[in-house]
Amino acid sequence: MRPFHYFLLLATVYADLIIQSDYSVCKKCVRRENMKFAWIIHDNPITSPFWASAQTGWTAAKNSFTGINGVVISATNGVNAVQQAQNIENAAASGQYSSLSSTIYDLANVGAAINRTTRKGVKVFTFNSGDQFAASVGSSLHIGQIEFNSGYKAGKYFASLGKNKTMCIKGQYGNAGLNSRCLGFKTAVLEAGMDYQVEDVAETGDNNLIYAKMVQLLSNYSQTDCIFLSSQHLTPTRNAIRYLNLNISNIGLGVVNVNLDISNQIYNNNLTLVIDQQEYLQGYFPFLMQYLSYLNQSIVDTYLFTGPALYNRNNIGKVRCILSGNCTLTRSNDPIHVVIHGNPQVDAYWKMLVNGANQAAKDFGVDIVLHNITLYDTFQLQTLLDSISSAMGVVTTIPNLSALQTSLSSMNSRNITIISVATGSNASSSLGFVKTHIGTNDYDVGFKIANELMDKGVMKGLCLNHQLGQDTTIERCNGFENAFILRNRSVYISGSNNYLLVTARNADQLSLDVTNTLVGDPAITGIFFQSIIVGEALLTLSSYSSVMNEILEAFVVNFILFYLFKLLAHRIVLAMGFVMMMARVHLQVIQIVLQRFGCYQLGSA
Repeated sequence: MRPFHYFLLLATVYADLIIQSDYSVCKKCVRRENMKFAWIIHDNPITSPFWASAQTGWTAAKNSFTGINGVVISATNGVNAVQQAQNIENAAASGQYSSLSSTIYDLANVGAAINRTTRKGVKVFTFNSGDQFAASVGSSLHIGQIEFNSGYKAGKYFASLGKNKTMCIKGQYGNAGLNSRCLGFKTAVLEAGMDYQVEDVAETGDNNLIYAKMVQLLSNYSQTDCIFLSSQHLTPTRNAIRYLNLNISNIGLGVVNVNLDISNQIYNNNLTLVIDQQEYLQGYFPFLMQYLSYLNQSIVDTYLFTGPALYNRNNIGKVRCILSGNCTLTRSNDPIHVVIHGNPQVDAYWKMLVNGANQAAKDFGVDIVLHNITLYDTFQLQTLLDSISSAMGVVTTIPNLSALQTSLSSMNSRNITIISVATGSNASSSLGFVKTHIGTNDYDVGFKIANELMDKGVMKGLCLNHQLGQDTTIERCNGFENAFILRNRSVYISGSNNYLLVTARNADQLSLDVTNTLVGDPAITGIFFQSIIVGEALLTLSSYSSVMNEILEAFVVNFILFYLFKLLAHRIVLAMGFVMMMARVHLQVIQIVLQRFGCYQLGSA
């Protein structure tokens, strides 16, 4: 992603004006060189294929945000909970990091270290293991899969195949995630009336030791007909089965973590199932969440799921195709369609969002098809949606629900996955079938900005609406108005509306409308505008009216803040977040609502 200098210009002009008067326009101005994030794991990517893949995700996310420092802190001598706990406390104590992300290998050591860290005010995101402890240790968000559910899915599937004598093998002693995984497997097995024979640990890292352990277990439980284990156990377990002359074709084997070799084995009926938790995203998403959090986002959900997905012979084909690198199913024949109600050629905000989607598509090897309109027109947007006959998924703005509901319902009836972005937070909820909304709660945006203005002394506010018939802009102005009402203050009222409708693409008309309004109602001392184009036009007001120039100077003296709502760098990564989730065959719902207020400072941000 490139620096957002064009977008930051307007906010910076006002910041500079107010700083000259010894005031500050920003609660928190952001420079990328100030951001430094740590990713702390309980194993070593040099020796662990799983963590090597996860680290690749972390690195890819870091490279997408040029100038931000992301550090990997790993165990140096194999799995070591005590060392990981010390790494967490050292990183927090150093004061170098804006936030941390960490696995929760165990509660006694790592969980306790995270809890001490968060209680000191350091933000920690957790991922991979320890999902059951995340909330209690103070994690801002847990990224990964519910491990109990991954084991439960595997157990249910083996039961459906008529298996009876089971065992669950863990790869690490004391790993909270693996304990929970086997508990889920055991629960499903016992519910189905199967025999849960044994749960044991075969420490990964030395295939000879795994082989010896499996020979011992299978000698004691020779009637075993299904084993749930990690992919690192697979080869030594097969060797143990052959050594004991057991019927390998009768023993179902299920593993966790998919790669090309595993997908080929399932496709060729040499392996029963694999649970996929998308380790790449367990590296990618922690960086993304730490970045968003630094920009003062409010991440309100507890989990961001990357799994579990279960693959067997019936559904492994598309995954195998993707992993082979020779797949066309997710590219030209099955792209992701992005539908927006703006024009990225003339509106830098939409260009920013599209750039983010393109970057994510590049990172994950998928194609996107962009559909946009040149001028705001819901009929054109409806026509674009109706033109999509098939797709891996569709991400779309929903600026006007009544105009687009029929088109979206038709798309849903054809089993096309829909995710809304930017506009339409309320619409996506009311429709019921939109998987998630990526963006802000529009009412809350207006409400927060109004309160920020009132905290700076504004008694009467003006909300500018630059698009007639858009639900989003009206909803923001509703939140803006209600915040003023709750604090016994007032907003500008135009007829039956609580906003001034302006012509965003006509600077002369906009200048005239705003100037006349401010001259006619001198009590207005705060303005909320929702468009880059409106903001740019406001900068030119002094060229059209000496009266407006005087009002602008009065704004500076009286702490009046112009909030450039569309300076949303996080919308890029949210668009990316959509593409990342769509890029894999199984789709997990990202339950994120991100809210934003504040400003950015021109520089390397």
